[in-house]
Amino acid sequence: MTTPAPTLVSQTARLELHRASDHTDVDALLEVFNSNPEWIATTNDFAGQTSYDRSDVEMFLWQATMREDGACLEARIAGQKGPVGVVAWIAPHPRDRCSWIGCIVLHADHQRRGLGSEVFLAVEQLLAAAGWERVRASPPLARPSAQAFLESLGYTPVEERLDQDKRRCMVMEKLLIGEGEKAR
Repeated sequence: MTTPAPTLVSQTARLELHRASDHTDVDALLEVFNSNPEWIATTNDFAGQTSYDRSDVEMFLWQATMREDGACLEARIAGQKGPVGVVAWIAPHPRDRCSWIGCIVLHADHQRRGLGSEVFLAVEQLLAAAGWERVRASPPLARPSAQAFLESLGYTPVEERLDQDKRRCMVMEKLLIGEGEKAR
């Protein structure tokens, strides 16, 4: 029997970020996604879908973990086994060569406690350590609370545009590395 490779990528005061892998608990992530029916409705263009099934989560994980230019991490409460969230990013994005945080979802029971901010800041630190000058995210215009959250973290609106699924989004950006520091 082989031992799985270590998955811990980053740690905050309250969270551990682990690399998603073949050992990721799909059912636990399904619970995370399904605790956010409004998010699911928004990301599916309000087509009536408010929950995912196991195959949706498996497809998400496959897409997020198979990219050479991206990463997918599970967010876990420090010392606990199961995920309370997931975050995925790509660096560089093929369209504009910037790093992008493409998705962050926390279980509804763990929202509004500062954990989302901790996840974002940990990912920003990972990207900055890799030499990325800036990071972008694009909350759907249908989710103004997501834009307000990003603004509270120092992101500024850049432009409105359609995402890959033709949803209207606000591209937002944050500078990670100050002038004079090495950057991509």
